[in-house]
Amino acid sequence: MATAAEISLPAEQFALWETFTEIPAIEFDVERVVAHDQTRVMPILWAGGAELDEITDAFEADPSVEDEELLVDLDDEWLYQMGWVDDIAAVVQSLVYEKGTITDAHGRNDRWSFRIIFPDSDALSRTYEFCQEKNLTMEIERVTQMESEPAAQFGLSDIQYTTLITAHREGYFEVPRETNVEELAEKFDVSAQSVSERLRRGHEKLISGALPAAVEEASNDN
Repeated sequence: MATAAEISLPAEQFALWETFTEIPAIEFDVERVVAHDQTRVMPILWAGGAELDEITDAFEADPSVEDEELLVDLDDEWLYQMGWVDDIAAVVQSLVYEKGTITDAHGRNDRWSFRIIFPDSDALSRTYEFCQEKNLTMEIERVTQMESEPAAQFGLSDIQYTTLITAHREGYFEVPRETNVEELAEKFDVSAQSVSERLRRGHEKLISGALPAAVEEASNDN
């Protein structure tokens, strides 16, 4: 049975450690992670909690980052594509070997948190043992069998979940709408664009999780 696990690693054992050190308040929300090979991954991630020039300088000085490219500028949140190298090798090797799929990843407070779907619980156990052998401080915070909690399959981050639930509670999805993006933005103290992106990303993950066959067919048609 497929197993969803929520795990965490110290940033110093994964990626962007020097960026966290330089900007303690920075936060990352990974949109997608692509394994380039067993020593390098290429994430697309949102960065916030700091000014753009601070983030740019920190990335340039961080040895775990290469080829970073700014894709989207929302004034208080920025979408980057980059390469991760250095200490991520052991984690990537294990996930590739065990066929683990990262459905959510975010970094804050010097730690990286992941939601990973493994083919079965044995694959999770082997990944944990592998990290132990490599002296990586992997903490397993929650394990869910997919049949017992379907929502885990969708891979929503905490902020995406909270934004969707708040939007639903406030009547954003009603016809006519009882609230709008600007009013939701005031509740979260972020820009309206940021709320729109959270809703979009949340919808994308819900659709990908609930209708995987249809999404795959549409991708193949393109």
